[in-house]
Amino acid sequence: MEFIFTKEENRNFNIVKDRINGSYKGTSIYAHKPRLNSSFTVMRKSNTLNPSLESIFYWAHSSSIVLQSILWLYVISYPMCLFPVDVVKKFGYNWPMGVFFDNSNSKILERALGHNDYIAFQNDLKNHPDVEEKKEFYNSSSLKNKENIEESWNDLKDNNWENFHSKEERIAILKCKFRAISWALSYLTPPKDFSEIDLDESTLKYSKK
Repeated sequence: MEFIFTKEENRNFNIVKDRINGSYKGTSIYAHKPRLNSSFTVMRKSNTLNPSLESIFYWAHSSSIVLQSILWLYVISYPMCLFPVDVVKKFGYNWPMGVFFDNSNSKILERALGHNDYIAFQNDLKNHPDVEEKKEFYNSSSLKNKENIEESWNDLKDNNWENFHSKEERIAILKCKFRAISWALSYLTPPKDFSEIDLDESTLKYSKK
């Protein structure tokens, strides 16, 4: 949070800072400085086999506050996410990854933020240097004709993608592919092939406690 707001020190996001500080304090008071009189596990019996209904509501509410804080930080860090563009008409299906949001991404984001907050963030971030720079790059790129767009699809598609004809279907399958590759590259190679792991190595046996 401090890293993000150092860059945004000339902008007014006090409400975001207050929400994040509040949610952090609320989730940390018992976890990082556990005292019996401030421990939620003691007060709400959430460490028992039968947690109270109140504790379930508490965790659901706390989770939503934390997720909202993370979402607000994300929007401030990547403000271009509030300004969707048609990536295919400018770049075909080989668009620059991680630079632009399209309409499907933004609809999800708008629903998560709430319409009013989405518009408010748009108004506050529309003149952000990152937004202006990326909009200029997008607007300066030439339009692709239908042949170029289809060629970009043929260059990327797998053999079993013959039945994807609509623009929306193609964008969705490409996002799945690129994100799967990204997730795979985020993990280290396992020390041995999983098929070679003996069952006793991978399964906890109660009899062997």
